[in-house]
Amino acid sequence: MRRTALALVICLAVMAARHADCADGATEQEAQGLYAQALNVALTPGERISILEQVAKDYADTRWADDALWVLGEMAHGSGDTRRAILFRRQLLERDSPPCLEAFTRSQRVYARSRVPHVLFVLERTGHLYRTEGRQAVQFNPLPMITCEELALAYEDMGLLELALRDYRRAIAAAPPGDLYARLYARRAERLERKIALLHSSSQPPAGAGEAGGAEQGPPEERPPQDTGAKADEQGEQREESAGGAAGR
Repeated sequence: MRRTALALVICLAVMAARHADCADGATEQEAQGLYAQALNVALTPGERISILEQVAKDYADTRWADDALWVLGEMAHGSGDTRRAILFRRQLLERDSPPCLEAFTRSQRVYARSRVPHVLFVLERTGHLYRTEGRQAVQFNPLPMITCEELALAYEDMGLLELALRDYRRAIAAAPPGDLYARLYARRAERLERKIALLHSSSQPPAGAGEAGGAEQGPPEERPPQDTGAKADEQGEQREESAGGAAGR
């Protein structure tokens, strides 16, 4: 009985370890080969997307799924397909561990043309590229922060201000404390909070409306746009971004 219980414990431990370590070596190699094939410049965008989606779906437990979802998000954003870019970037953030890119992806043109190298350059200039873990200096992984920012910008463009505010707050949490990016996202979040509060207050009926003898009320008159301080915030963002190397888009 003890041996059976011990064997069961060992079996469960092995299964848990495999799950924690994701796929085995052979599966990782298959995913890597398929992913490398997707980045072949001879492929059409449609062919490339199809292979990358296969990697993200069929090899979701490999480390190459992060790279596939990231490239899919970059491609969708580059083609102006905001909704698909949001879909892929949300999937990237919803994975079990924080997303990161493999060295192979960082050697590709899609990476060189992305914002990631520029953000790393700004972090290096501002002294936030590395953090200390014990006795080791670990390079900051900007991918979660940038992905949250990209989602926030997309939601704000679509008028989904509550979702944009949520992802700016996530970007703040993912940024190095006190860094240029944390301050930038904090200002954007504050601006959105004021805008959302203004929209909520303007949508509320005035006190006593509809009480005057039960008279039928017409639709509220449109109000001229009010200055909520967004212009001052945007000017502050521009000064901060120029000082740190144009952190935003």
